[in-house]
Amino acid sequence: GTLLVKSFNKEVVFNMISRAPGDRAIFTAMPAPQMSSGCRTEPPVGTTAIKSNLTVELGDVAILGGSVLFAASDTVNGYELWTTDLSPGGTVLLKELSPGKADGFPNKFSVVGSRAFFDAGDGVHGRELWSTDGSPGGTIHGDLYAGPVGSNPSRVVSMSNKVYFSATETSSGREIWSFQP
Repeated sequence: GTLLVKSFNKEVVFNMISRAPGDRAIFTAMPAPQMSSGCRTEPPVGTTAIKSNLTVELGDVAILGGSVLFAASDTVNGYELWTTDLSPGGTVLLKELSPGKADGFPNKFSVVGSRAFFDAGDGVHGRELWSTDGSPGGTIHGDLYAGPVGSNPSRVVSMSNKVYFSATETSSGREIWSFQP
């Protein structure tokens, strides 16, 4: 049946929810008008705030190993690549993709093997396909459409140890591409 997991007594605005490693879920809730807090649930204990002062986009996440990758913005950075192991100390900016207040806005996550692939921009190459092994140094981007416009990859999906996506390239226009890590 349908059960109430946690009541916030109308003091918090509940927002998006996504799956997380193990038998858990991660969601956002707004205790104040402009701030979102990532929370975790571990049945039957309840919920715990894992990071405050983040504006979080949980509509699209990737589970890579024991961590969740997602887009978030804090008071210093635009929407960038964050990671959490669902603990307060383990919720950190993984990599600033587009420097300063500009948004790298990673999204369209798909995992193949030990890498997560996603679409993001860095302010130099336009929006391109990126991948990460979950470390800052292991977070890299392609440059399918050279220059500041970017290939604008979309519909990133994993299948048979490959990642498939549509992207624009100068000679052929928008096509379906694959990459095998």
